[in-house]
Amino acid sequence: MFLVLHINILLKKNVIKIFYAAENFPFRPYPALDMVKGWDKVIEFSHYSITPFNVDYPTNFRMPQYLRKYGFKVKDEIDNTREKYIKPKDIVYLQRSCVSFRDDMVKDLMKKFRVDCVGNCLRNKNVTVGEDKLGFIKNYNFVIAIENSCSPGYTSEKIIDPFKVNSIPIYFGDSEITKDFNGNTFLNYHTQTKEEIYDQISMLLNNKDKLLEMMSYEKIKNHSLYDGDIFLKFFKNCLR
Repeated sequence: MFLVLHINILLKKNVIKIFYAAENFPFRPYPALDMVKGWDKVIEFSHYSITPFNVDYPTNFRMPQYLRKYGFKVKDEIDNTREKYIKPKDIVYLQRSCVSFRDDMVKDLMKKFRVDCVGNCLRNKNVTVGEDKLGFIKNYNFVIAIENSCSPGYTSEKIIDPFKVNSIPIYFGDSEITKDFNGNTFLNYHTQTKEEIYDQISMLLNNKDKLLEMMSYEKIKNHSLYDGDIFLKFFKNCLR
């Protein structure tokens, strides 16, 4: 989710324009974005783009989609105090909406490793996940976390859910994700080749100490995202 605010002059009046997208959004012009096409504008407001609050009028605020879903308290749910342990299963792919590039990436991974596909996409295991997604994926050491599109700053709950149960995400989507999260805590198609990822998975599955070590690193890097006071200050400054 992104919240982007601009203060413009329209018909000689100050007008506050708010653009809100719950997830990603179609690539077309938007009036609230000065008719610039979708992400071309929002990318300007990607990571660390919150206008510093030492200025009088901050003009934008980035709020990733997972904060809309879980709230600022999610920071406490992915802190580093939860028990770390080796899971009984290796890799899971749980996806309701099928996207061709995402499925192709998983198919390639499946040439090297057993992947339990338990959602609607590439389904190869007849199990019912039900409403307790976290209760299901917590049994896996690795969780495939591939967004349905790739844009800097667009981050859904896909990387958060594995973190909440101390599993390791295999991630693709936000090319600048390491500005928000510690790059030592997940596998990242944006900074590693697929061969490097495959080699690391093999190494970790055969070295339980290294696997536990990776699970033990602090995950959050950009702590300001979880500061509700900053969010409120942004609105107060914009509306005064």
